[in-house]
Amino acid sequence: MRVLFSCTATEGHVAPLVPLARAFADLGHDVAFATAPAFEARVRSDGFATMPAGLDEAQIRARMQEYRPRLLGLTPAERRPAAYTSRFAQVDAPAKLPELLRAAKDWRPELLVHDASELCAPPIAASLGIPSVNQGFGQVIPAACHENAADAVRALWDAVGLAPEPWNGMYRGAYVDICPPSLAGETVPGGTPRYLRRPATTTPAAPQPPWQPVRPDLPNVYVTLGTVLDEADVLRLLLDALADVNCNVLMTIGLGGDPVSLAPWPANATVERFVPQADVLPHCSVVVSHGGSGTTYGALAHGLPLLMLPHGADQFENAAAARAAGVARTLMPYEIETAAIRFAVEALLAEAGYVERAREIAAEIAAMPESGAVAAALAESV
Repeated sequence: MRVLFSCTATEGHVAPLVPLARAFADLGHDVAFATAPAFEARVRSDGFATMPAGLDEAQIRARMQEYRPRLLGLTPAERRPAAYTSRFAQVDAPAKLPELLRAAKDWRPELLVHDASELCAPPIAASLGIPSVNQGFGQVIPAACHENAADAVRALWDAVGLAPEPWNGMYRGAYVDICPPSLAGETVPGGTPRYLRRPATTTPAAPQPPWQPVRPDLPNVYVTLGTVLDEADVLRLLLDALADVNCNVLMTIGLGGDPVSLAPWPANATVERFVPQADVLPHCSVVVSHGGSGTTYGALAHGLPLLMLPHGADQFENAAAARAAGVARTLMPYEIETAAIRFAVEALLAEAGYVERAREIAAEIAAMPESGAVAAALAESV
C-alpha cells in the first residue's frame, strides 16, 4: 500500500508524524511525505521519499506578518482560533492545495495521513476517493478553531468541486491521538475511530551528555523555545535568570539562530543551535520551554517537570493542562521576569512532588500503544 503523509513544513508538525510513517514503512508499505522544497532534506534524513508541496517556514513567517499585530492584541482564548484560521486556513492550505493534489494524482496513494492542521488534505482525499487519517500533534484541536476556520476552508473544497464535509473534513477518517490522557483537553466528534499512540519514547542514556556541563555534579536544566520562536530578549532574560541557580544550563535556540548573539553567557550556561532532544533529556532534571507539545511530551516521557512560558498556538492549553496535572509551573507572557523564572526553576528542582507526578505520566506514556500497532490497525482498516 502507498501511504502519503502531509503536514506543514515545520519541525513541530513533521516530527510527530515520523514514528507512524516509519512504522508503516517497517510493515512493508511505500511511504512518502509531501512537504516544502526547502524542508525535503530534513524529511529525507529520516529515510523517506519526498514530493515538493507547500510553503517553508520562512515563507509562512513572511505571509503571517500581516496577521501578527491583530493576533497579539487578542486574549489567549481568542488568539488560538484566530491564529489557527490565519496560519493554516488562509496562508498554508491555499498555497499547498494545488501542489499536494498534483502529487497525490501522480503518486496515487491508497491512504493520506495528515496532521491536525493540514486543512487541504481532507478535500484532496475526498476528491480522489481515498481514506484519510488525522494525527494530532498535541491535544485535540478545539472545536472553536474548526468553527472559526470554516469560511476560509470552504474555498479549499470549492477548488476540488466538493461541498465541505462536517468539521472541515478533519474527522472523515480515523484520528490518531498522541496526547497522554492526563493532559487531554477536548475530545473528537462522536463516532470517530480513535487510536491512542505513544507520543515519545525514552532512549538509552549515553554515559555522557552531548554537551559539556560546566559542573558535572550539579543538575542540568534544558532551555528551549522550540524551533520557531526565537525572541532574543526572552532568551537573554532566561540566561540571566538562571545564572545564579545552582545548576548547569543548556539552551538551544534553533538552527536559524546564532549563539554568539547571546554572548557573553553566564558561567553555568552553554548555548547551542540544536541538540537532539532525545539525547539531552536523559541527562536533565528540569525543562524550561515555550510549552510546545513535542517538548512537553518529550520531557514527561522522561519523567521531567517543566517551567512553561506559553506564547501562542496550543501552548497555553498545554501549560494549563500540565499545571493542573502537577508537573509544571507556568508563567504567562506578562509574568516573565528574572525573579519569577529563578524562583520557579528552583522550586521545580527542590520539590519532589513535581518529579513524582511527572514519573507517573511517564509511566502513562510508556503504556500507550506503540506506532507499529497503530499502523497495522490503520492498514487493516483501509
